[in-house]
Amino acid sequence: MYSLHHIALKTNDIEKTIQFYLDIFEGKIIKRFELKGKPACLLSLDHLVLEIFEENEKYPEGSFAHIALKCKQVDNLYEKAIRKGAQSHVAPKDITIPMKARIAFINGTANEIIELFDEK
Repeated sequence: MYSLHHIALKTNDIEKTIQFYLDIFEGKIIKRFELKGKPACLLSLDHLVLEIFEENEKYPEGSFAHIALKCKQVDNLYEKAIRKGAQSHVAPKDITIPMKARIAFINGTANEIIELFDEK
């Protein structure tokens, strides 16, 4: 079974974006961290996690960077997707931001970025 794990949002002003989600949606900060030397944050919005990146190089303001699908067996699903025509974006690897997980990224056939996410 697959479900949405989180949505990643790019912004030019992370503090303004965080405050918006805290004020309007009563979000809670899970963790602040750095990603590629820039500030990032995970927010809980009830049953949804919003990952916010400060980044203005690749995406215009307010762009969603990727969707993350909660799944099991990331490596097998990644290989299946590649065989079915997806392109590799990031090969499977283990991370800890802030939870431990096995992840991989693929580009779908419409060039959308999909993160395969198995929280450990």
